[in-house]
Amino acid sequence: MVTEADFQRAQYDPLNRKSFVQQVARGETNCHFDGVYYQALVHGDDVMETIPHPSTRHGRSGYPSKIVIYDCVFELDWSLTEFFCALRYHEGEHARQLFERPGFYLNSPEIAEAEAYRNELVQIAELGLDISDEYVRRTLSALRALEEEIGSRFLPKQVLERISP
Repeated sequence: MVTEADFQRAQYDPLNRKSFVQQVARGETNCHFDGVYYQALVHGDDVMETIPHPSTRHGRSGYPSKIVIYDCVFELDWSLTEFFCALRYHEGEHARQLFERPGFYLNSPEIAEAEAYRNELVQIAELGLDISDEYVRRTLSALRALEEEIGSRFLPKQVLERISP
């Protein structure tokens, strides 16, 4: 079980990051993803990324993904709760999408991303997670931008009322 102090050590000392992610990985697997890995190199703007199983890329369902945590996540002003929110409810949602509906995920990436942001916000509201207003604003802003691009709303009004900072 990782603690806020473990996360803070990883934020302040790059030498602790890989071992922190290894600790996280021991407690974070399910049928949708079979591992959490650390990578020091940054991949675009991502702080975390769900990597599909090779068979999933061919539209086959039922294969677990891998989640990669990039070094830059430790540069964010996040709490451990916010880190796990992004890991479990955003990247975990992508892993579920790839496991259950790989064609949808691969053919509709903007909608899949919007669903992952929505899932994060719904979990924050339903679980009453101690998340900063800034994290909620950033997540809501990303969802709103995708909604604008797609031309559809993803977040129920009652959830929005419960999480608005």
